[in-house]
Amino acid sequence: MLLPALAKAKQKAYQINCTSNLKQIGMAIEMYSMDHNDLLPGPCWTGMFFTYRDGSGISGDPNRYDGSLAAYIANYLAYPSPSANLIRTAVVAICPASFRALPKVAPVPPLRVPVSYFSLGSVTNDPGVGKDVIQFPFGRPENPVAACKKITSIRLRSDTWAMTDCDKQLLTSIGITSSTYLDYVPLTPVHGSKSPASRQYLFYDWSVRTVRTPQ
Repeated sequence: MLLPALAKAKQKAYQINCTSNLKQIGMAIEMYSMDHNDLLPGPCWTGMFFTYRDGSGISGDPNRYDGSLAAYIANYLAYPSPSANLIRTAVVAICPASFRALPKVAPVPPLRVPVSYFSLGSVTNDPGVGKDVIQFPFGRPENPVAACKKITSIRLRSDTWAMTDCDKQLLTSIGITSSTYLDYVPLTPVHGSKSPASRQYLFYDWSVRTVRTPQ
């Protein structure tokens, strides 16, 4: 009886840590947005990398930080600013449950690397209609380059998620089959139930909630 109880307690601790990570990320994004005329940080890739650096040192270069969200919000997380000579780790980007379930595949930086958290490349203000769609809320560093959007452009902030636990089951269920980090994420959800799937979600009102979905 003791081992199952310990395993359940450990799983709960991982989930609490993950919730804390997402809350900190949400607060950092909100503070960045307040300081940058309501713009979301970026341009970023949809997966939040564990590490960040100043890749080019060129102001205005959309790929200056390799598309790493952590680079833009580092100071709001009390991390050092990006440096050209040092790759830094943003511990808040690492879900402990996800980290323990990562495939044993060697990363190939900067893009073929593990991620714990993922954001959608588009969100809609009119669910079920699809005429008011916001492409790349956090921008995109290349192929194609896209500017970051204002948080105020997202009207259903408490219903629209900004980030969630990343796993292959989720990615394939929403049609993502060729992302560079597809082979560097857990195969299935890491917080409890696999079907229905249970994950932690950060919404655009910066609340964090557990949500169950079919996949």
